[in-house]
Amino acid sequence: MRITVNELKTPIDLPGRRFWHEVWVGEDKIVKKLETELFPYKGEDIYVIYKLQILHKFRRKGYGSEIIKYCEDLATKKGLKKLLCRIEPFDRTVSFDNLKSFYKQNGFNFEKEGSTTFAIKEIGI
Repeated sequence: MRITVNELKTPIDLPGRRFWHEVWVGEDKIVKKLETELFPYKGEDIYVIYKLQILHKFRRKGYGSEIIKYCEDLATKKGLKKLLCRIEPFDRTVSFDNLKSFYKQNGFNFEKEGSTTFAIKEIGI
Protein backbone atom coordinates (compact mmCIF):
# COMPACT_ATOMS: atom_id res chain seq x y z
CA MET A 1 0.00 0.00 0.00
CA ARG A 2 1.31 3.45 -0.92
CA ILE A 3 1.94 6.26 1.53
CA THR A 4 0.07 9.55 1.65
CA VAL A 5 1.93 12.59 2.98
CA ASN A 6 0.30 15.77 4.22
CA GLU A 7 2.52 18.79 4.75
CA LEU A 8 1.42 20.67 7.83
CA LYS A 9 1.53 24.44 8.25
CA THR A 10 4.97 25.88 8.91
CA PRO A 11 5.36 27.82 12.14
CA ILE A 12 5.42 31.60 11.68
CA ASP A 13 9.00 31.91 12.97
CA LEU A 14 10.41 29.58 10.28
CA PRO A 15 8.55 30.49 7.06
CA GLY A 16 9.61 28.28 4.17
CA ARG A 17 12.56 26.68 5.97
CA ARG A 18 11.19 23.86 8.17
CA PHE A 19 8.28 21.57 7.33
CA TRP A 20 6.26 19.11 9.38
CA HIS A 21 4.52 16.18 7.67
CA GLU A 22 1.97 13.52 8.50
CA VAL A 23 2.41 10.19 6.73
CA TRP A 24 -0.47 7.76 6.30
CA VAL A 25 -0.99 4.28 4.94
CA GLY A 26 -4.71 3.96 4.40
CA GLU A 27 -6.32 4.99 7.68
CA ASP A 28 -3.14 4.46 9.74
CA LYS A 29 -0.73 7.22 10.66
CA ILE A 30 2.66 5.51 10.36
CA VAL A 31 5.15 8.10 11.61
CA LYS A 32 5.51 9.57 15.03
CA LYS A 33 7.47 12.44 13.54
CA LEU A 34 8.71 13.59 10.12
CA GLU A 35 10.34 16.99 10.03
CA THR A 36 12.31 18.32 7.09
CA GLU A 37 14.21 21.55 6.64
CA LEU A 38 16.01 23.64 4.05
CA PHE A 39 19.39 24.19 5.64
CA PRO A 40 22.70 25.81 4.68
CA TYR A 41 25.45 23.17 4.80
CA LYS A 42 29.00 23.74 3.60
CA GLY A 43 27.99 26.77 1.53
CA GLU A 44 24.84 25.43 -0.16
CA ASP A 45 21.20 24.93 0.71
CA ILE A 46 20.35 21.27 1.15
CA TYR A 47 17.20 19.39 2.09
CA VAL A 48 17.50 17.87 5.55
CA ILE A 49 15.41 15.06 6.96
CA TYR A 50 15.56 16.45 10.46
CA LYS A 51 13.52 13.73 12.13
CA LEU A 52 12.07 10.55 10.64
CA GLN A 53 10.49 8.34 13.25
CA ILE A 54 8.37 5.46 11.93
CA LEU A 55 6.05 3.77 14.40
CA HIS A 56 7.33 0.33 15.42
CA LYS A 57 4.55 -1.80 13.87
CA PHE A 58 5.15 -0.19 10.45
CA ARG A 59 8.91 -0.72 10.31
CA ARG A 60 10.59 -3.07 7.81
CA LYS A 61 7.72 -2.76 5.32
CA GLY A 62 9.40 -0.35 2.85
CA TYR A 63 7.65 2.78 4.11
CA GLY A 64 10.89 4.45 5.23
CA SER A 65 12.30 4.07 1.72
CA GLU A 66 9.08 5.52 0.26
CA ILE A 67 9.37 8.50 2.61
CA ILE A 68 13.01 9.02 1.55
CA LYS A 69 11.86 9.00 -2.11
CA TYR A 70 9.11 11.50 -1.28
CA CYS A 71 11.70 13.79 0.35
CA GLU A 72 14.03 13.42 -2.65
CA ASP A 73 11.21 14.47 -4.99
CA LEU A 74 10.40 17.51 -2.82
CA ALA A 75 14.05 18.54 -2.69
CA THR A 76 14.43 18.15 -6.46
CA LYS A 77 11.34 20.32 -7.05
CA LYS A 78 12.93 22.98 -4.81
CA GLY A 79 16.07 22.85 -6.99
CA LEU A 80 18.28 21.26 -4.33
CA LYS A 81 21.00 18.75 -5.10
CA LYS A 82 21.63 17.08 -1.74
CA LEU A 83 19.58 15.29 0.88
CA LEU A 84 21.01 14.98 4.38
CA CYS A 85 19.96 13.13 7.51
CA ARG A 86 21.61 13.01 10.91
CA ILE A 87 21.95 9.38 11.99
CA GLU A 88 20.61 9.30 15.51
CA PRO A 89 18.59 6.47 17.09
CA PHE A 90 15.44 7.88 18.68
CA ASP A 91 14.73 4.97 21.02
CA ARG A 92 16.14 1.60 22.09
CA THR A 93 14.34 -0.33 19.35
CA VAL A 94 16.64 1.05 16.62
CA SER A 95 20.44 0.88 16.68
CA PHE A 96 22.91 3.23 15.06
CA ASP A 97 24.13 0.38 12.83
CA ASN A 98 20.57 -0.43 11.67
CA LEU A 99 19.97 3.21 10.77
CA LYS A 100 23.27 3.42 8.91
CA SER A 101 22.40 0.25 6.99
CA PHE A 102 18.96 1.65 6.10
CA TYR A 103 20.43 4.86 4.68
CA LYS A 104 23.17 2.96 2.82
CA GLN A 105 20.49 0.78 1.17
CA ASN A 106 18.79 4.00 0.08
CA GLY A 107 21.92 5.32 -1.68
CA PHE A 108 23.41 7.55 1.01
CA ASN A 109 27.10 8.09 1.78
CA PHE A 110 28.36 9.16 5.18
CA GLU A 111 30.27 12.07 6.69
CA LYS A 112 31.32 12.49 10.27
CA GLU A 113 31.66 15.84 12.03
CA GLY A 114 32.82 15.50 15.61
CA SER A 115 30.65 12.84 17.21
CA THR A 116 27.81 13.26 14.69
CA THR A 117 27.39 11.08 11.60
CA PHE A 118 25.42 12.40 8.63
CA ALA A 119 23.91 10.42 5.76
CA ILE A 120 24.24 12.46 2.53
CA LYS A 121 22.80 11.69 -0.90
CA GLU A 122 23.35 13.50 -4.18
CA ILE A 123 19.98 13.98 -5.94
CA GLY A 124 18.56 15.58 -9.06
CA ILE A 125 21.81 15.25 -10.98
